[in-house]
Amino acid sequence: MSIRIGPESLLEELPQSVEINGREYILSRDSETRPIIFSSECPHQGGTVEVVDDGCLQCPRHRWEFDPETGDSTTVTSESLTTYELNSRDGYLYADLPHADTALDFSVAEDNSQRPTINLLSHATLSIEYNGFKLVTDPWLDGPAFLDAWTQYPPPTCDTNTVASDTDAIWITHEHPDHLNPRTLDHFSNETPIYVPELNYRRLSTRLRGLGFENVHSLPTDTPYQLTDDIEAACFESNSTWNDSILALNCGGFKILNFNDAGLNWKVNRAIPDADLIAAGFAFGASGYPITWNHLDVEQKTQMIQDRNEQCLQQCEQFVEMFDADYLLPFAKFFELVQPEHKPYRELIEKNRPSDVAEYLDDHKVTVLDLLPGEIWHGKDDSIERRPNREQFFDEEFKEQYLQNTFESQEPVVNEPFNLTHSELATYFESLGNSELVSKIEDFALTLSLTGENENFNALIRIRGGNIEYRPTGEPISIGELEAENHVTMSCPAELVQYVVRNDRSWDDIHVGYWCNFDRHPDEYNLEFWRLLHAPWEARDDTMRVADRYNIETELTSMTMADLVEKGDIQDILATYGLYCAGCPQGIGEDIIEAARIHGLNPDQARQLVDELEANVSDSQIVSD
Repeated sequence: MSIRIGPESLLEELPQSVEINGREYILSRDSETRPIIFSSECPHQGGTVEVVDDGCLQCPRHRWEFDPETGDSTTVTSESLTTYELNSRDGYLYADLPHADTALDFSVAEDNSQRPTINLLSHATLSIEYNGFKLVTDPWLDGPAFLDAWTQYPPPTCDTNTVASDTDAIWITHEHPDHLNPRTLDHFSNETPIYVPELNYRRLSTRLRGLGFENVHSLPTDTPYQLTDDIEAACFESNSTWNDSILALNCGGFKILNFNDAGLNWKVNRAIPDADLIAAGFAFGASGYPITWNHLDVEQKTQMIQDRNEQCLQQCEQFVEMFDADYLLPFAKFFELVQPEHKPYRELIEKNRPSDVAEYLDDHKVTVLDLLPGEIWHGKDDSIERRPNREQFFDEEFKEQYLQNTFESQEPVVNEPFNLTHSELATYFESLGNSELVSKIEDFALTLSLTGENENFNALIRIRGGNIEYRPTGEPISIGELEAENHVTMSCPAELVQYVVRNDRSWDDIHVGYWCNFDRHPDEYNLEFWRLLHAPWEARDDTMRVADRYNIETELTSMTMADLVEKGDIQDILATYGLYCAGCPQGIGEDIIEAARIHGLNPDQARQLVDELEANVSDSQIVSD
């Protein structure tokens, strides 16, 4: 849709930021001096890219930089800002910009007589109670996370079994073990309803069913779903390269947005222009970078940590201003590294406190709910139930003693003897090759050094031309010893790699748990490589090519499976292909192509199924939808 940007005089000083219909854009010129326009949404986590000077555009959140002439990232290869066509006529500039998103259509009746009660149980675990219904988000209450590296701090005050018995439903935003925590979930009945976003081709729901849960609902994004008569929920994908999600709750008209650690997504703001309460991360810590990276000195690391904390405060401010929020709940950063060997890392880590958020937003109308785990907000400004002696948790001596006691008493997650072989590792890595994701990595070398009690493993994983070659090496190959566009060295405990490989987990479990030491040359961030470690199953299943393989044109995609089953006598046809869609809760968010893909039909089978359905569903039935 062509939209008028403003007079041609805007081109006199470029690059510059402009706001169009509530969205941020950047006017600039390409290498041929032709005017162009970029979206300001950073492709990393949705931060707003700003004009630094004539030669640099930068997102202040993680310092990703972009070329003003092309929009291409100069710090992260293959990433770029979205570019739109710009032209001029009659003295004005016009751009073909995307249509404005419509607001989400919540349907529950407003009830101003009550508000939800929110109990911050732990870290990112909220118990949200409204009109007798209790929803628990991302329950992590029992045991460590990230392969025994993280513990909850300040510790929860609740009894996990009591929480489990009182919970009506669970919402899990993503797969990280501080959000999907098997040891905690083991306390809940396997009949407890669990809601998850439809991401990664049902990866979350498959894992939960593997844990024994029988009532898992994998919901489509951007679509309201009624949990009770007066509570609706919707989930949004993170505007990020990582698999994460954002939860929106409408409790009788009181709207809650739970961003946890997903970062900003402007689409959410366009779908929900205003919210009553924002829950968001507020501090550094949930990443081994920069602390575990050897190419940085202590001064550089300290400065990066301070910058990250400042950016977290800025993001909280941006959330408040974007959604005109009345309340902000800082959460999802209540943890500490519990391993004694990680104490040097703990000493380097600095974190904002919830009170720092309150001070930073003091001149805003928002009320900051500076809760600690174990504290409850009863829906009014002055109705916070505090835990006793809360200040002790900010005392370093008290914290260190607590962490020592916790480490000595905790039952480890990883306790199997190491017997991984080079052959097993070679099969694992080489199975990821020849995928769309790996083809984007280009020329990359990973030196992997695994340290065990009885033996060490050293190997070189070389990625070139979409292929992955695994080669055992006697000694680690240091930076500078081979020619590669990117070379990363990674050393970590062998038994942890064995756990990740054999249980098909994300390598985030290792490096977010501060278990690795890294070096790299050049000092560049290869996004596709880290995406590979973040979700290796995406390469193994080649999910980036799935959409192309299932590019089947049919008018049936205008109908959900629920509507299709209701309007056509087609259940016998679907059953022939193993699709039993009548009454399936996922049917409200899938069309026939999505259902075929998710249930494992290959493209030829999907095409054949579509042909049979088209022969049995009339055009009038499709149009009537």
